[in-house]
Amino acid sequence: MMATLLTSCWLALMRRGFCESNGAFVLAIIGIGSFVEKLLYFVLTERDQQFRTRGLGLRNGKWLRPDRVSLEQLLLMAHDKGLIQMDAHEFAQKVREFRNFVHVRRQIEQRATLDQDTVMMCWGPVIAVLNDLEASTSTLQTA
Repeated sequence: MMATLLTSCWLALMRRGFCESNGAFVLAIIGIGSFVEKLLYFVLTERDQQFRTRGLGLRNGKWLRPDRVSLEQLLLMAHDKGLIQMDAHEFAQKVREFRNFVHVRRQIEQRATLDQDTVMMCWGPVIAVLNDLEASTSTLQTA
């Protein structure tokens, strides 16, 4: 399972680079968001036994399977559990919002013109998330 997730993360990064270098900036941003989602899913699955076995506990007492947890929920969970700091959490939420430009209607409504600068601004929070995850390697080691 770990090898599959790591391969999936690597492929997301490769797609991002390919898209960016070929002018497909919206697709690059989608790739960045997908990378963060896969990365957090992988880390939470590895470090949090409850998440791995039950998923995310909802307010109504039900559980959401790990593979059904959204990027927004993964970011919040990683922050709440001390895996990422507030700055990484907040800026990565912005990346999540930009990833929603996958919807053409949203691009039109927001008059979005995404370019290489946008891609680079979305990449910064990923670096912060990676740094925080590395610094928190001992957090939640409940295998």
